[in-house]
Amino acid sequence: METTNLIQQLPGMPASYELRRELASDGNTLISYGPRVLFRFDPADRGMRNLAMVALTEAGVTGKRVAELFGVRAEHVSRLRSKVARGGSKALVPPIGPPRKLSRSDEDKAIRMAADGRTGAEIAAKFGVSDSTISRLLAQQRSETVPLGFESDASELTSQQQNCPSLSDQAESED
Repeated sequence: METTNLIQQLPGMPASYELRRELASDGNTLISYGPRVLFRFDPADRGMRNLAMVALTEAGVTGKRVAELFGVRAEHVSRLRSKVARGGSKALVPPIGPPRKLSRSDEDKAIRMAADGRTGAEIAAKFGVSDSTISRLLAQQRSETVPLGFESDASELTSQQQNCPSLSDQAESED
């Protein structure tokens, strides 16, 4: 028996389902499997398109088949899957807003420079950004590292601890 005979449909059986990409009458892209629509998105919505590609591979469709369906290279599908593995679904959507003024590495350097006593103007000149960019960075860094209500200085806390007897001290004095 030939393998082509195994693929043939039996008489009376419904047609097998196909994974398809179509353009709907409203201009949206449809990804369907048989009669079921799996994804519907605006062709300009790259985030949703990328999410659909990754979801299809997660559902067991090969990267090669997904690439054919969307008209991209299989390597692109693989890169999208890697992005999701590293950063979750948000990694599939292009960033909104203006580009960053400083890289994460430069932000860390600027914060260390400020900790070493350099002024905001000196730091800004070093990285070629405005003083206000450095001010925002340092203010954000301070708000992330010092919880509200815990601004007291460490020496004050140490003196408070020295004035407060421990439970073991109290137990000894009761004996």
